[in-house]
Amino acid sequence: MPMGIGFISLMGLVVTNAIILIDKINRNRDAGMSPYDMVIDGGKTRMMPQIVTALTTVFGLLPTAFQDAFWGSLSWTVIW
Repeated sequence: MPMGIGFISLMGLVVTNAIILIDKINRNRDAGMSPYDMVIDGGKTRMMPQIVTALTTVFGLLPTAFQDAFWGSLSWTVIW
């Protein structure tokens, strides 16, 4: 059960990151950028926040992964 909950929360993180990236690309399109430039700029400007979010999630779940046998499967699912 905890692993299933972890998988669902992981999918939520992935979908949220995708929505934010697509929103940035759409704003670039509205600003009149070329298709190539709007995708490259969207990726560049959203990469660091997505990496920081992922690292924060991993480091926040590591204590639970190593200390709690029941919730450890949830933690390891989200981490990997």
